[in-house]
Amino acid sequence: MTTKIKTTNEPKKRMSSFLSKLSYFSLLALIPFVMGNCKKDKFVSTTGICPEVIATDAANGDANVIISKKITAVFNEDMDPLTINGSTFILKQGSTIIAGTVSYNGKTATFSPASFLAINTLYNATITMAAKDPSGNALKTNYVWSFTTGMSSSSNQPKVISTDPVNGATTVALNKKITADFDKVMDATSINTATFKLSTGSNAVTGTVTFTGTTAIFIPSANLMPSSLYTATITTGAKDVAGNNLANNYIWSFTTGTSIDNTPPTVVLTDPADLATNVLINKIVSAKFSESMDPTTINATSFILMQGLITVPGTVSYSGLTASFIPSSNLIAGTTYKATITTGAQDLAGNAIASNYVWTFTTGSSSGQPTVFLGSAGNFVILAGAGITSTGLSIINGDAGTSPTGTTNGFPPGVVNGSIHSADPTAAQAKLDLTTAYNDAQGRATGAISLAGNLAGLTLTPGLYSNSSSVMLSGGDVTLDAQGDINAIFILKMSSTLSTAPGSNVILSGGAQAKNIFWSVGSSATLGTNSIFNGNILADQSISLNTGAVLNGRALTRIGAVTLQSNTINMP
Repeated sequence: MTTKIKTTNEPKKRMSSFLSKLSYFSLLALIPFVMGNCKKDKFVSTTGICPEVIATDAANGDANVIISKKITAVFNEDMDPLTINGSTFILKQGSTIIAGTVSYNGKTATFSPASFLAINTLYNATITMAAKDPSGNALKTNYVWSFTTGMSSSSNQPKVISTDPVNGATTVALNKKITADFDKVMDATSINTATFKLSTGSNAVTGTVTFTGTTAIFIPSANLMPSSLYTATITTGAKDVAGNNLANNYIWSFTTGTSIDNTPPTVVLTDPADLATNVLINKIVSAKFSESMDPTTINATSFILMQGLITVPGTVSYSGLTASFIPSSNLIAGTTYKATITTGAQDLAGNAIASNYVWTFTTGSSSGQPTVFLGSAGNFVILAGAGITSTGLSIINGDAGTSPTGTTNGFPPGVVNGSIHSADPTAAQAKLDLTTAYNDAQGRATGAISLAGNLAGLTLTPGLYSNSSSVMLSGGDVTLDAQGDINAIFILKMSSTLSTAPGSNVILSGGAQAKNIFWSVGSSATLGTNSIFNGNILADQSISLNTGAVLNGRALTRIGAVTLQSNTINMP
């Protein structure tokens, strides 16, 4: 009898199945490393989070973007700075890669083109998948957006100049109010919940919006969530009182902490100081706080000045950390005054100062030099009579104007971070106001102090200084010392030229401010190579800035031109 042995391939099938499963799960184990540990599907569960681009400026689809624009992208988390570079942040015009530099700070990557963009041109920007967070997680896909430039390197449109919290801030208090400051007075009706938005992820935060002066405030309906990323947006629906809208949405982000702010603000400095004597009778009284305050709470009911039982009339303003009380008329000589910041003053978390802050001071018998009123000329950082010419990359932080000659050359590559008024009614009126201001300064005589021909090595205190010929700064620096008075006025007038040597400096101390310094020049002014100058130059003829000179102030000339050579001018 033959016995047949039954054979089967079952062991082989089992082994094949085992190897197949082993291979499958081995591949799954590798996926998180291959995908940057942020792939999530029904087969894989990881704790990684893919970084994402949550906002850009210019935004996708924007038109009329200024040709001097720097392009930014905001991420939902901190990124590895080494992966944010020219190979991961790319700008193209068609197939042409645009040259530029890439920087990264506070969740925001910035592409700065090496030269101005072309006018009326479509550009495409890309953040590639090679951009990673510190854990090695990469973007899931390339992030691509596009925009189109306009005709101009500057804009009449308003701008957001600061925010609180700042972009990229961390450990923000849960009961924080969000603020945005503009560079000009805005149409209050355009600042509302439709134009000032706050969101976390895809969820809009409910709240109310108020506006005072140049500051918009978003007040959340409830405390923010702890350890969460928030994005704030001011849309192009916001406009100034002239009807000009923001050029692009302004977007910034911040991350909350885990606690509320219940620390009351304090007054850290006053001017005049408590018990000060011989105070000028045209004094502006000010108080500096320990933190940003809610500007809607800084007003005539929370900042009060009294003489005995009489309330002194005046106006109250708030800027930075400082509240100022401006009396409607000069104070009475030889009189004691009491200033009070009441508990109505609150910070941006709604905390009031713990108790009324009170200080006193006594006036003297005199006033300091009254300021030189610039009128509408004060709206300009450069104002010329015969045109503006720039060689190289000059940066003008403010408006520029020229009248009656409307010529402006060198923009681009020069940049005007403001408006250019060329022989238009605005520039013409400003020139009239400049002439009035110039004649006022040149006509001052009472109490004038002799002004040296060479200011090198000198320290000057507030007042009126006069020289019947030319003034120079050569062989050293000059210091203008306000002696603790932030409102101190300096007027330095000369009948002929003003010139400074290469590398020289006008140094400010004791609270002196460039906006309160007036150089009244009988003919022309020239600032030396790489010099640093502070104050407003009011020249009858021309103003020239040699290569690299920096002016913190204004260059205003009645008749001649303003000539620049790779300079920076900052509005004081």
